[in-house]
Parts: sequence; structure tokens; C-alpha cells
Amino acid sequence: TIPVGNRPQAIRADFQRGEVYVTNRDSNTLSVIDVRTNAVVATIAVGKAPVSFSLDKATNKLYVPASTENSVVVIDRNTRSVVRTIPVGKNPRSAAVDERVGKVYVNNRDDKTVTVINSKNDTTIKTLPSGADSTFATISAVYHRAYLPNFADGTLTVIDTDGDAVTKTLYIGDLAQGVVVDEAGALAGDLVGAQQRVDGVRRQQLVTRGIPDMVLARAGHAPQRRLVHVHRELAVLLRLHGPGLGDPDAAAWMPRG
Repeated sequence: TIPVGNRPQAIRADFQRGEVYVTNRDSNTLSVIDVRTNAVVATIAVGKAPVSFSLDKATNKLYVPASTENSVVVIDRNTRSVVRTIPVGKNPRSAAVDERVGKVYVNNRDDKTVTVINSKNDTTIKTLPSGADSTFATISAVYHRAYLPNFADGTLTVIDTDGDAVTKTLYIGDLAQGVVVDEAGALAGDLVGAQQRVDGVRRQQLVTRGIPDMVLARAGHAPQRRLVHVHRELAVLLRLHGPGLGDPDAAAWMPRG
């Protein structure tokens, strides 16, 4: 057991570097842990109410949204110090790094926007619209897209990470939580699995390519089951065959009975 700050929220690891990072919401800090000694080697003040954060190995920086200060704190991992504080929208939830294009996507829950940041110089590129109460974006290096679920209005915002434009907003069902992209099969045009809350339980659905009657249904530690066994669980399966590569063009529902 490693003591960190109050109310730890998120964790990221860089085992090549030998460090683990933890945000502490109530302490307004980020803890740096040495994996060789399992001890905290640095505690960095990061602004109020940090929750999720992202690691950019290409620039050797950490991006930590301070949710109640409407800003993102940038940390240099070499000096273990804050090098910049970037103003963003209201109540930033998370920061998703796309190292391929050198950008960071910060979703701002209260004003329904996404702030796009240049990770080379840590300046704002533009602000994009999103849905209500956005959660956590998933970056696809294969499709050159950011997929952002919006919890309150049940939509999925799809962002082109090359041109920084919203290519589609698709309704996927109430209380959308997160998205997983099947990168292994993505070159063949596979599926995105949308995660939702159903009856208070978080469920995740993925479809295996080429086997349309089989899903990987995971509710807690539930085993893999055929579609017939999960027909009472609401799920959304998005096929990535839209006019733009990586844009969903169909939603197949597995309705509750």
C-alpha cells in the first residue's frame, strides 16, 4: 500500500521510465511514484479538483485538467514542475493525447465544448462543439478520430483529428459512458463498442469482426456470451463505414427484452 494524497482519482504508468502518476482530487495534487521503490518521489500541485489526466510520451509532459478552475495544468516530467496553465472551457473532464498529430483534446462538460491544444507549444488551436455532459474521449490512431460519448444526451461526438472538425454526432442511447475502438480489426472497417449504464450496472459491449452473432459482453466479470444471452442488456454497436474513414454510419441495437 502506497500512501498518496486525499481521494486519489486516476492513475497512469510509464514502466519504461519507471514511474506511476496519480491524481489526488481533494489534495489538488499529482503524486509521482518510483516503481522500483514503490515510494512517492514527488508531489506536484496541479490546481483544484484534478480527476483524469493524460501522459504524452512524445513531449514528456502530463496534461491535468483542473475541473473547478477551468484550466489544464501542463507538467514537465523531467523537472517534475508545472510549466504552463492553459485556460479551457467550463469543468474540463479529461485530456486525450494524440501523439501522432501532436494534439490534446480536452472535453469541457458544462459548456459542451472540446478544447484542442497544440502539445508542442501548449497553445489552444480551436474550440469544437460536443454534446451534453461529455465523459472521456478515445483516440484512434488508425482512423484519425477522437470518439467522445456525451452522458446527458446519449450521443457520440466524432472528431477528425487531422482537420479538427466534428464529422458526426450520433445518438447511441441514454447515459453513454465510454467507447472502445477495435484497433486490431480497424483496418478492415470494424466496430466501436459503446459503454452505458443499464440498471445501475456499467456494461461494455464489443463485436468481433466476421462473427455478427457473437458479442463480448462484460458486466463485471461476466463471461463471453452469445447474442441470445445478452438480449436484455441495452448496447450499441457502431459500424465504421461512413463517408469519412472511421465515421459510424449505422447503429445496431441489442434492445432490452
